[in-house]
Amino acid sequence: MSDNFFKVLSIEENTELDRTEAKLRENIQDCIYPKKPEDKNLPLNKEIEKLNDFMSKFFDYSRDWLRGHYVIGKSDGSTAHAEELKVKGAKLLQSLQDELTQFVINYLKLERFIALVREQIKKREDKDRHSIDVEWTDSIAVFVERYRKTFAQIIDIIDDHKKAYDLLKERDDQDIGMERFESRVKDILGFKKAQPLIRALFSELRGCEFSKARQTLKQIEEQGGMFSQGKMKEAMNLGNDLIEFYDSKEAFLRNRENDRLFLRYKEIKLLYETQKMDLDKAYKYIRKYHMPYLRYKLESLIRVKKQVMLIGSYEQLLTLHRKLLKGLSSKLVKIEHERIFENEVVTPIDYLLKQQFSEGPKLIEKAEAIVREFLKALEESRFLDERDLSRHAIIMDADDNEGEPDPEKTAEA
Repeated sequence: MSDNFFKVLSIEENTELDRTEAKLRENIQDCIYPKKPEDKNLPLNKEIEKLNDFMSKFFDYSRDWLRGHYVIGKSDGSTAHAEELKVKGAKLLQSLQDELTQFVINYLKLERFIALVREQIKKREDKDRHSIDVEWTDSIAVFVERYRKTFAQIIDIIDDHKKAYDLLKERDDQDIGMERFESRVKDILGFKKAQPLIRALFSELRGCEFSKARQTLKQIEEQGGMFSQGKMKEAMNLGNDLIEFYDSKEAFLRNRENDRLFLRYKEIKLLYETQKMDLDKAYKYIRKYHMPYLRYKLESLIRVKKQVMLIGSYEQLLTLHRKLLKGLSSKLVKIEHERIFENEVVTPIDYLLKQQFSEGPKLIEKAEAIVREFLKALEESRFLDERDLSRHAIIMDADDNEGEPDPEKTAEA
């Protein structure tokens, strides 16, 4: 845009309209970059309301001002082509004002989004000891997403198995679990005779074949001699009780990885040791690339802002708006006047409305999606910080704590 527009058309610049627009610019600047403490803490929706109010009042004033200086379709001595340009320009005014309002609001949103992300990244940088300074790439994104899914799945499975662990551990603590039953049967029948029957019973219970399990229990009873009837009766009572327990708690005792039942809590402990290694591996990878991902999101937001700014700054757009008002209210009696009005005002505005402003909503949607992804990652980072993985771990025996994960060792693995 030429700096000579107002000079060529001999337009006075220090008018009430100019001063009112200058005040609007101050208000916009104060709203986007607040100085007062009370303004800095305003929620975004309140800031948008405030900004919208400034813009609305100014545009109401500017239209009133124009009505006092120009009547659409009424000749003011301008050239014929200039009159046509003025009619076209007057019809563009309302759309330009609407888009200008939305542009300034979008600019505010982007500034707030970028400020939010920058602030959170700074907080994370002070805490994060595990991150590395690398550029985020699509290939890293694929692996991180894979490990995120793995991490979530393992946590879900561990939390699900925790119920089974608690149920089985409670029975063992009360000495009415499978350990007690197996020990009693082997004591009565001897290892060689008891082992195949116990193996068959275990297989049937794991496969939820409870009718078969009851028949196998009868076979165990039949193997007992007359001198062990008292002990066998105790074992049978415990066996029947266990079968009823597994039958009634079937839904809670299933192993999520193979759909068979856990019979002892120690089986879950053993499985957890393997899961913990996979969990630590996933945790380490996610943590390693966490900060690069957050910085990538900041860079993405800045790129969106640059795309929005291809349209121009709000200062430039307000100047274009003022040129439209001043051009409409001026007598364009020379070819030079009509050409500069057409080339520097009407045509650029028409192009903005038809082409560039339409990209604004898409870009803001993109920015909002980036912020949502950032906040989701931030929530993940809080989980990894708090990350008391032991709350997802199986609680070990008091004398068997070596299986319980150490949060510090997990983080440093």
